[in-house]
Amino acid sequence: MKKKVKLILVLIILFWLVVFCIPIPKTHKDGGTKDYNAVLYQVRIYQRLSVDEDSGQEGYIRGKRIRILGIVVYKNTYFE
Repeated sequence: MKKKVKLILVLIILFWLVVFCIPIPKTHKDGGTKDYNAVLYQVRIYQRLSVDEDSGQEGYIRGKRIRILGIVVYKNTYFE
């Protein structure tokens, strides 16, 4: 009996972990930026039309940002 209860608890925990890790994709209308949002993390792939602040040239901001539980763990963006 105790083994069945433990098995059911483990299966419920695994189910919720899978649900929290499934991303929902979203595309922005700013040149191609894409978001992949899940409850536990967010991945943003930048491709946004922008103007360089120093030279005034138009170009794209490209790169990636990864957040886990709201904390930025990786950010690499550059102007092209």
